[in-house]
Amino acid sequence: MANRKVYDKKYQIVKKTKENMQNLGTFKKEFEPTIRRYADVRMQYDSLNRSIAKSLKNSEDIPPSYFKSIDNLQKQLLVLEDTLGLTPKGLKTLQRHGLETKKVSMLEKALSGGI
Repeated sequence: MANRKVYDKKYQIVKKTKENMQNLGTFKKEFEPTIRRYADVRMQYDSLNRSIAKSLKNSEDIPPSYFKSIDNLQKQLLVLEDTLGLTPKGLKTLQRHGLETKKVSMLEKALSGGI
C-alpha cells in the first residue's frame, strides 16, 4: 500500500508540473525524463521536511546532516525548476533559446505564398 501511495504522489507531482509547463507554453515531450527526476527530488525534499517537522514536534534534536541534505535538495530543485522553465529566470532562458513560437516576417509569408 505504501508503494501505491508513493507512486500516486509522484504521479501528482509529474501531472502538476506538466500542467504548469503547458500553461507557460514550455512543455515539450523531451522534458519528461527531467520532469520525472524533478518529481523524485521533490518527493525526497518533502519526506525530509516531514521528518524534520516530526522531530521538532517531539522536541528532538535534528542532526546537522538533515540541514545539509535540505540545502542540497533545495539547490537541486531550483536547478531543475530553472531547466523546466518554472522560475522567471528559467522561463526567460527557455524563451530566449527558441521555445517561444517563431514569428514569421511578412517577407517570409509572401515568399511562401501565404499572402
